[in-house]
Amino acid sequence: MASVVHNETKVPLLIEDVHFNPIAYSGIQEDRLIEIYEHEIVEKYDQTEIIETRSHCRMVTPIYLKEQLLGYCSFIQEDQVQLSKADQMILERVATVCSLYLLNEKNAFEATERVKGQFLEQIISGQALTKQEILKRGSFISIDLSKPFQIAILKYSNIQTAEDHDLLLMIV
Repeated sequence: MASVVHNETKVPLLIEDVHFNPIAYSGIQEDRLIEIYEHEIVEKYDQTEIIETRSHCRMVTPIYLKEQLLGYCSFIQEDQVQLSKADQMILERVATVCSLYLLNEKNAFEATERVKGQFLEQIISGQALTKQEILKRGSFISIDLSKPFQIAILKYSNIQTAEDHDLLLMIV
């Protein structure tokens, strides 16, 4: 998506996570990207803003999903080039597309996890699943169940403090 937007607008585009780590970019060389981060004061933005530094001008807009800030889309320009209202509208639409893309990815992940959970529950509860059904359902979630697997069951008791409990869960 970053490449398509850059090819159409001829404006370098940067997509970052909420901590300003680059996710995707186009029209920016890697050494230039490093320079951009060296000269920038990073803060949270809740609306479209224009940030001017010694080395560049950035128009940044937030990416929201269900009222949660997920990241930022930015157009990057050299100091002398002005970004227009049309650029702002395009950038805000790019942020909307990013939000929809992330929503789709989130929904796909949650659906896969639900399927895995239901499948495991069916196996554990002893529901009448044939070997073929188990192998077929395993292939739907990218698990080859025709190969041998080992399962470990851990049981713990007599946890003294919440810290011990957290430590034990991290080890598991």
